[in-house]
Amino acid sequence: MKKHITFALTAIIFGSFTIPAQAVEAQDSYWERYYSPHLKTHKIGKKVRKNKRSIAQNTADIQTNKENIVINSDHIFALTEDLEGVNSRISVLENQIPSNSTTINVDCVNESISNALSNASPVGHLTLEVTGDCTDNIILNRDNVALVGLNGATITYSGPVTNNEYRPSINNVITVIGGDNIIVKNLLLDGNNGASAGLALMSGSSVLLKGSTVKNSSFGISATDNSNLQMSDNIVHNNSSYEVIISQGAVAEIRENNKITHSANRNSTVGVYRNGSVRIRQEGNEITNTFPNGRALESFYGSQIRSDQGTLTVNGGIGIGFFGMVELRDTIVNGDVYIFNQGTVRFRPQSDVTINGNVLVNSVALAHFSVSSANTTVNGDIICRGYNAATYFEIPPIISGSSDLNGSCNL
Repeated sequence: MKKHITFALTAIIFGSFTIPAQAVEAQDSYWERYYSPHLKTHKIGKKVRKNKRSIAQNTADIQTNKENIVINSDHIFALTEDLEGVNSRISVLENQIPSNSTTINVDCVNESISNALSNASPVGHLTLEVTGDCTDNIILNRDNVALVGLNGATITYSGPVTNNEYRPSINNVITVIGGDNIIVKNLLLDGNNGASAGLALMSGSSVLLKGSTVKNSSFGISATDNSNLQMSDNIVHNNSSYEVIISQGAVAEIRENNKITHSANRNSTVGVYRNGSVRIRQEGNEITNTFPNGRALESFYGSQIRSDQGTLTVNGGIGIGFFGMVELRDTIVNGDVYIFNQGTVRFRPQSDVTINGNVLVNSVALAHFSVSSANTTVNGDIICRGYNAATYFEIPPIISGSSDLNGSCNL
């Protein structure tokens, strides 16, 4: 060592700064023997401590997600009970006309539906039997009204109604504002490519749409403001923004034989937003988005979608995020299921669910495969990516693709 130092000092005095190879080797050997192992140990220990903190945080987040599943499920059951009450009232209205009811025949060749409503008594049940091709913008702000089409009756959007007491402008084919026990049956609602919605529910309305077709509006059907919608035997298609949108606390039940198809853009065919809730039940329901990479169902911002009591066919993807939740039972999905940002999908017990696509679980999201969901089949991959993305397998599904079931994808 003294020899190396003396040589280095001599080189400095005479202007040479070249360090001998022997000195470099000695220095490297010293670092390797004494410093480098301690540095590596320090770095490893730091990573271990960081990983422990991350594991603890992830465990807490997982527990929160599991609790949220229970809370959301309870919320869905409560909403289902509310729907049953609404549906029972509508069923009575449809099948048993009260004694104080009034039936009016409206031939749109000679009279408009709006005029018939204005001239009718505001007391009791009112049934309007509609024939012909009507051009109108109908506002219903009363209870117990049935609009029943005969012989293929149609209602085509006539343009906005302005300067009314409810809104600055009403731009829908039919608007229900706070009306309870309303029936729209056997009618074609045509927005004429100018209406905001074919059927719009506002201010806590309660409506049954049955045996009807809704097309050529921006939104086919819109339900907001804690309104209640029930659908049976309908065709909803060819609307430019969404086919069905449920938001702001509104609740909908999509019952038997509804064909809902969107093709204009990637917007969801049925979109449920801002604490909206949808229950899909009984047989014959098909929800389709034919636009490339379009979504057939979306549940965002604290909303829920639940399928049960009948096979549902979903042609297109499903998107779930921002505390949204989807529960699937007896469902065929021909597309990807995409969960992100506090979204949750739950494959329900004792059900047959087939995903002909991938299950993509992104940051802070959860896919929950319940007990007895062994009949769930994913004909694709289950992929976890991003921070705190995970799946919870009470029973692993059948997977034709790949999944890290024992690693980051398994809680």
